[in-house]
Amino acid sequence: MNKKEKKQSLSVQTIVVFATVVLLAIIGISTFFIIRNNVIKEAQVVSINEYPEGLPEDVYENIGLQLKNILKEMFDASEEEKIKAEIRSDSIERLKDSDIYTMKFLVDIDEYKQTYLVSASWSDTVEVSDGIVISCTNRSQSKYPDSMCKSMYNTTVDVERIENNPLYEKLQIVVDYFNFEERRAVHYEIRGSFDDEDKLVLTVVDYSGNNYVPAIVKLIELGYKTDDYHIEYVDQSGGY
Repeated sequence: MNKKEKKQSLSVQTIVVFATVVLLAIIGISTFFIIRNNVIKEAQVVSINEYPEGLPEDVYENIGLQLKNILKEMFDASEEEKIKAEIRSDSIERLKDSDIYTMKFLVDIDEYKQTYLVSASWSDTVEVSDGIVISCTNRSQSKYPDSMCKSMYNTTVDVERIENNPLYEKLQIVVDYFNFEERRAVHYEIRGSFDDEDKLVLTVVDYSGNNYVPAIVKLIELGYKTDDYHIEYVDQSGGY
């Protein structure tokens, strides 16, 4: 082999080696980003051990995403943190109303000592708005009764307040109409709040005047035993 042929051979070998190095570098970088993206994608959702049969894939992906968002918002969970959860198999409830399917179940998250009630609705034929609702339970349903549950929707305290005061869900009550017999506007609201002892306080806010008695009658009609509640009256009828 003459010098010219040797030089050409070395040039080809150099090009091959260089190309191989570049190719390996590209493969390495690509692999790094694929692994990194997969890690980020896995961390974006709370992974659940096993979803109930029949739950659509896009629905359970959204459940995992919403659970992670709750933990980030309420407990400062990091973007990269991988979090696991477990569904209680004995809590699964399946419902169907016309073309809408609904599945409910309890999810326990050990890392944050949270139990959530997940309600997921979907349909093959109609659009379902707000199809996923993730809320707290009361202490008796929670795996962690001594841990305060927090969701975007409510807390443990909110759940127990409503259970102890079922009529609280009907508040606030707004009454606004024109009484033709008395030729006057009737406008008042009945609001509810909890005091320092966690007792429900009812407040009648009167915008048109002389509505304290009608408000009491309204409460009785709704099933309130008015003697069981502290009732405040606020007269704001100065503008009428």
